[in-house]
Amino acid sequence: MAMLSQGSRAACSFVYHDATASRELRITMEQVQDPSQAMTNYKARCSGEASPLQAIGNEAVTCAADTKGQADGEQVIGRVRDQVFTVTILTSARNDPSMSRDALREKTRNIAEQVAGALF
Repeated sequence: MAMLSQGSRAACSFVYHDATASRELRITMEQVQDPSQAMTNYKARCSGEASPLQAIGNEAVTCAADTKGQADGEQVIGRVRDQVFTVTILTSARNDPSMSRDALREKTRNIAEQVAGALF
């Protein structure tokens, strides 16, 4: 686990490795002056189209967070008042059935619900 805190920003990362794959869970939070602009900037990091999510903070979306040829990933970007948060899960296992695209999406959504709840 790694944690970074810098003023109004925080990030926490958890990494798992085994013989066939590595997986990373990364959670970030940033207190911002202009939440609308910050959400636009964060959504620009999506490697695919962003889909709206209901009942997770304000303006939450889910989208792909793939890294070119290295890992498949999903992320949730959301906001609670003036705090923008992200939950990202990346996996290097291309053929891992427990980490299909749908499983990644569901896991990020479940974690994002917890993060948004903690920020309220």
